Amino acid sequence: MSDENTYELIGRATVAWSDVELTWYLIYLTLSSASRDDADAIYFAPKNAETERKITHKLGSVVLVNAKTPNTLPIELAKLYKRTNTASADRNNIAHGKFVRSNGKNDTSTTLWAVGKNGLLGKPLDSELSQMEKKFYLLADELMDFMYRACIVLGREPPSIEK
Repeated sequence: MSDENTYELIGRATVAWSDVELTWYLIYLTLSSASRDDADAIYFAPKNAETERKITHKLGSVVLVNAKTPNTLPIELAKLYKRTNTASADRNNIAHGKFVRSNGKNDTSTTLWAVGKNGLLGKPLDSELSQMEKKFYLLADELMDFMYRACIVLGREPPSIEK
């Protein structure tokens, strides 16, 4: 495939990962009883998505266990947390890889350069990126479903992205 397609797939997978991170934020807002300004100050203080997820996971393990309605949501959140952390390795492969166009006249492919480990090295980029996009969107959908179920258990309205 052409390098334009590869770059489009990089963008599409990156946008799909953004949905995962946004949904973790919405789950955090669902679990938090703090004001939006206070909740934002806590959530965004680390400047690191992995730490933001960890805060959300820890908050959920307290709030959901103490919910009036018995539920399996703490176990589900732990599984989603683990799956997201595993999937973040794919996101990191995209974010920290150097994608280089071929200089050949008849070769319009893109290759990956990486210092150190990168799970995309030696793999067909377009196929891997397409699979990542699908995996990220599926994970985002599962996280959103979790958020709505947490809202029901906690008796809260779904949070808005906007303040």
